[in-house]
Amino acid sequence: MFAIRKIMLLDDNLEIQQYVSDILENIQEQTCELVAFQNFDDAIAAIEAHDFDLCLVDYLFGDPKE
Repeated sequence: MFAIRKIMLLDDNLEIQQYVSDILENIQEQTCELVAFQNFDDAIAAIEAHDFDLCLVDYLFGDPKE
């Protein structure tokens, strides 16, 4: 069975990061580490340096008005 132990989250919205963290804390059958980033470059550097079992990426990243 595949176990998700380390999750990378890239989202510039702190409320979304907290929401995902809260959900993961309530899953009692699984313990995992959530590593969250608000910056694309930091997330890419982390992916290059560490292994993640799952990467969650915001599809609408940044201010859409820019």
